[in-house]
Amino acid sequence: MSTLEASYHGVPILGIPCFGDQHQNILRVQESGYGLALDLTNITETSVAWSLDELLNNLRYSSKARQISQVFRDQPQTPMERAVFWTEYVLRHDGAAHMRSSALDLHWFQYFLLDVLAFVILILFRNHSLRPTQMSLPLLFLTPTQSDCPS
Repeated sequence: MSTLEASYHGVPILGIPCFGDQHQNILRVQESGYGLALDLTNITETSVAWSLDELLNNLRYSSKARQISQVFRDQPQTPMERAVFWTEYVLRHDGAAHMRSSALDLHWFQYFLLDVLAFVILILFRNHSLRPTQMSLPLLFLTPTQSDCPS
C-alpha cells in the first residue's frame, strides 16, 4: 500500500523503506505522527511485533491518521471528477493548444541546454586565455653566478 493510499484511508503506516523516495516519505510520516519506520537492515521479529503493537494500541497514531485523511479528502472535486473535467476541457478547446508546453518547439540543442553550455565554456575559455602569463618562481629568484660578477 502506498503512502497516499494509507493517508487517504486514514490508517497508520508501518513503513520499511527500500529505495527511491520511500525513506523521505516514511520520515515525513513519522514526523507527522501517523506511522513508524523499520530499518530493513536491522529488522527483527521483536521490532516488527513492537511496532505493530504500538500502531494498533496507541490511539495517537490512528487519531493522527484520521486527521491526515480528512485534510487529504478536503477537495472541491474527487480525483475522478477532476480527470473528467480536464479531459472534457481539452476536447472542448480542440486539443487546448494554449496549454501546450513551448519546450516542444525548441531545437534539440536548446532543449538539452547545449547552447547555454557552449556560451559558458566560451566565456571560461576567453577569460582563461586573457590572463597574462605568469613567470615561474625560479626565474624571479635567479642569483648571479661567479662568472657573471665583475672582479
